[in-house]
Amino acid sequence: MLFDLNNGNFDEYITKDELVLVEFYAKWCQNCLQLEYILEDILDDHFDTLKIYKINVELESGLSDKYNVFNLPTLILFKSGKPIKTLINLQSKDNIMKWLEL
Repeated sequence: MLFDLNNGNFDEYITKDELVLVEFYAKWCQNCLQLEYILEDILDDHFDTLKIYKINVELESGLSDKYNVFNLPTLILFKSGKPIKTLINLQSKDNIMKWLEL
């Protein structure tokens, strides 16, 4: 299960590790639910090099506004606390792995 971030702990977690992937999601979003299984699989394979968290856009609209999240699901890859890449919509594990360059 992926850990939910919020406005209170977001900065701490995205700066704690070199590479952090954040999924912006909503509970009603079916594609988000499907993506979570894929992300958990990726995390199992790469837990030593990549951290993955999620943000509920309905509860944390300030964070989704800050990062211009308009579509769900949205993935943002952070490196040393800075956003470096964005991927929108449901993607296959292979596409995400290519996008991550892992």
